[in-house]
Amino acid sequence: MNVVEFKKPDSENKVVEFVGFGVSISGKQIFEGVSFPVYKNCITAIMGPSGSGKTTLLRSINRLLDEFCDVKYSGKLLFEGRDVINDGVDKTILRARIGMVFQRPNPFPGSIFDNVVYGLRLHGVRDKKLLEEVCIESLKKVGLYREVKNRLHRPAYDLSGGQQQRLCIARSLAVNPHVVLLDEPTSSLDPTSSAVIEELLTHLKKECTIIIVTHNLQQAGRISDYVAFLYPNEDLVSHLIEFGQTREVFFNPKESLTESYIAGKSG
Repeated sequence: MNVVEFKKPDSENKVVEFVGFGVSISGKQIFEGVSFPVYKNCITAIMGPSGSGKTTLLRSINRLLDEFCDVKYSGKLLFEGRDVINDGVDKTILRARIGMVFQRPNPFPGSIFDNVVYGLRLHGVRDKKLLEEVCIESLKKVGLYREVKNRLHRPAYDLSGGQQQRLCIARSLAVNPHVVLLDEPTSSLDPTSSAVIEELLTHLKKECTIIIVTHNLQQAGRISDYVAFLYPNEDLVSHLIEFGQTREVFFNPKESLTESYIAGKSG
């Protein structure tokens, strides 16, 4: 079900592509010259040490940075063939097509039901039957419906941390996004809840493209299809060191810095 239309041109299998992309915040260059593609129905992990600009890069994709920072972009950032930096893209539509899940679960005040259908209501959907159908479908996708089906109108804050994070993923899925961005989505969860989220993501990539920031190299190795490795230079400006299929990057890296990082000798 398409709730918000975003015109999709004919293109290759690249959903997102960075082309010589850079970001500076309040005059400080965070990274520059970043170029790599994000492929449809794959999980791409962005990895690197703290301060390498991973979250900044992630939040550039749906232009969320614009709301909080004095930000300047360089290069191109293509979403479905369209430059979202320079082509005057409607940010509201962009963020409906590119969902976001944060490091810590952030359910909104209100019920489980209200959380899931928040985006639909924001875009003018008022049909109660449709809202109920989408709520149930989205909760089923994240394996949460059976756990909460008898308390959909109870506060979302009543859920456990792992359940809240799955609720946030369900909320992003309800508006039928093409891409879901996840910023360290399991860092605040226990190992059991983290494993549930990881398994969920491997299933969800069948219907949307996933980009995840993670400090956890084991997690990146377990669930991602591709990895992008960022690392800062002596001036603390990050660059893309290596991009490729996860297995190749982890077991046959092209760059010595990548090999050192994966081995735990740097960063």
